[in-house]
Amino acid sequence: MKKYCFILGMFFLLGFKSVTGISGKYDVVLDFNFKNHGSKYVIIINENKYTKEFSDGEKVVGGIEAVEGRNSKKIYYLNDFLFVQQKVTLDSLKLNTLGKVIMEVEEINADTLSFRTTYDRQLNVTINTGKFIRQK
Repeated sequence: MKKYCFILGMFFLLGFKSVTGISGKYDVVLDFNFKNHGSKYVIIINENKYTKEFSDGEKVVGGIEAVEGRNSKKIYYLNDFLFVQQKVTLDSLKLNTLGKVIMEVEEINADTLSFRTTYDRQLNVTINTGKFIRQK
């Protein structure tokens, strides 16, 4: 299984464009309405991959895809390589309908990125929003 996940991860990694403009280590700050809807973590963006480091020591690695958005502004999609089981158990039908959890990230300025967590099959559903603030 680990070999399969590694191969799948490398496949995604090779397909993504480099996003070095946003590389760095960021504190994740959830917007006020979503303070109770997520775990505390920092995110490290390096080239076209990222690592989420949670306060309990857990790490999640994923890939980044850059696409042209409205007004020629880049939007970055962050996809975890491994599906992390959600704490709330959902039946398989509902889980298949929603799809994978992804993050849409837009650059605000050199030190701040805004993000929205959603599902890849239900982009109209917002799980939470917030900002990545670059650590100095």
